[in-house]
Amino acid sequence: MSPAVYDAVVVGAGPAGLAAAGTLAGRGHSVLLVDEGPVPGGRLKAQWYRLGSTVWDGAQEVRRLVNGVAGGATWRLGTSAQAISGSAEGGFAVDLGRETARARTVLIATGATEVPLPMPGWTMPGVLAVGAAQTLWRGWHIPPGTRGVIVGANPLGFAVAQELADAELASLAVVMPPGGMATAHLGSVGAQWDRLLALAAGAPPWAKPVARLLQARPRWRRAALRWFPSRGIRVAGARLQLTRQALALEGGDRVEAVVLQRLDAGGEPVGAPWREAVDFVLLAGGLRPLGELLGQVGAAMGYYEGLGGDVPLVTSRLATSRPGVFSAGSTLGIESARVAMAQGGLAGLGMAAQLGDVIPDDAWRGARAAIHTARRQVPFTFQPGLEGAHDRHRRDSAREVGP
Repeated sequence: MSPAVYDAVVVGAGPAGLAAAGTLAGRGHSVLLVDEGPVPGGRLKAQWYRLGSTVWDGAQEVRRLVNGVAGGATWRLGTSAQAISGSAEGGFAVDLGRETARARTVLIATGATEVPLPMPGWTMPGVLAVGAAQTLWRGWHIPPGTRGVIVGANPLGFAVAQELADAELASLAVVMPPGGMATAHLGSVGAQWDRLLALAAGAPPWAKPVARLLQARPRWRRAALRWFPSRGIRVAGARLQLTRQALALEGGDRVEAVVLQRLDAGGEPVGAPWREAVDFVLLAGGLRPLGELLGQVGAAMGYYEGLGGDVPLVTSRLATSRPGVFSAGSTLGIESARVAMAQGGLAGLGMAAQLGDVIPDDAWRGARAAIHTARRQVPFTFQPGLEGAHDRHRRDSAREVGP
């Protein structure tokens, strides 16, 4: 018996994939939803943060999205899409290991992955990537420890620090990562400070004008760093210690201490290193789009630092250069879950149109407006230079792929 042919195979059951599957299933299309995790939601289910007086609860959003798909899709959880190729019968063949699924259209919404942050001692128990710590706590209610340090200063690290602080789980400091080839992707300490200032939208209210001023006047920034408190300043429930750099992690059966070095206003080490006791360490190397499957199917790609790395060039309906293949969510750039959900809704409409549905103009306008609204409402951006990267990506996409 030949395998069933689905109208759409959606690879990735995170916010973008779930939103797209709900849109397609709601229009009567057959959908196969594939995810390597045992439960749907991806990273969304572990997210929790404050938006003014309200709380964004990712687990609740996952339940809402799953209910939107309901019984309108066939699920393959705990399953990896290993390869996607053109099918002899037309459409696509999606290799799922134990079976091959056939599809008329495919959405690749595989999200993002954390960039490793190697350093001496990083393989010891008690040392986690920040995303793993977030999942450990939000998914399984297991705190990483009581006294820790985050190595690397980026929005994901601050978001996790805020979660742990709100739950009164841990005392946390945020320090700069070590230098060397393993962290060359982060740039110099000075470049990392510049990126932090560029993310002033996520700073405490009192610090926003200060951050913008220091960003505009590098000489003032150097002067401010000379007087920066050695204990740091309070940001997102943690102590941001810009003038401290982690050199190594030490311990026996698990991590017990971090070796720190003081930095001067130019980012150069001064004085002798010292040890501080910890019982956990979180490594924050940043995020990058997980787009290997897009490259495999031959979709045209481009590199945009403000989007986090290599992303596909897409039309205004989120179709890639490979006819029938669409992309949404963090595969298009590192942004918030709200943006990913809105992109999933637009991609679902694009796939429905590819399948022959007539989509009213107001539906297209509403789907695109939802993306713009989601971008305006995010509490912080993950990458500096995001707006400029969007503009370049749109221009390149229109030129290479079409409107």
